[in-house]
Amino acid sequence: MLSYEDRQIVLEALEDIDRTPPPPDWGVFGPPVALSGVLIAGVTSVFGDGMGLPGPVVVGALIIGVAMLVIGVILGVMSGGFERASERAAAEAALREFASGSLDREVRLRAATLLLTHTFSHQGGVAAPNYDPAEGARRIGEDMPLVQAVETMLIEMDRGEALFTLGPDLLGAPGDADPES
Repeated sequence: MLSYEDRQIVLEALEDIDRTPPPPDWGVFGPPVALSGVLIAGVTSVFGDGMGLPGPVVVGALIIGVAMLVIGVILGVMSGGFERASERAAAEAALREFASGSLDREVRLRAATLLLTHTFSHQGGVAAPNYDPAEGARRIGEDMPLVQAVETMLIEMDRGEALFTLGPDLLGAPGDADPES
């Protein structure tokens, strides 16, 4: 159970997380860049000779158009990937804090809050985990009761999802052998 002071630290950590803007999602630029590339390449290939453009200009415009098309497709495919990578990095930073064995309770509470608010990435109605829960439990180690208390608080606030409060049967106890091996 968390004390009043512990709950205040968790609330402050949530405010810090809320104030941190997500990275820009460059994927929104994908379709317009790709469409512009198609238009440049298409117009140049169809009308370039008729407009009296020299050959090197037509070839240059075609190269630029194709490059824009490729870049636009790549950006479109990676849409949301920048934010997911940021969320995975935040979860990893929190797990590293637990693995470091910090004795400072405030640091551990903040790490628990960061970890639990970045457990899953939500994209298009699908939740993808940002770390392996069993490995996370192993790295959290003796701090698991603290993490479970923070998780319970976040669930009560509708700011978190049950993971570590589910118990070791659903997580897989650290050191358990893979049943398929």
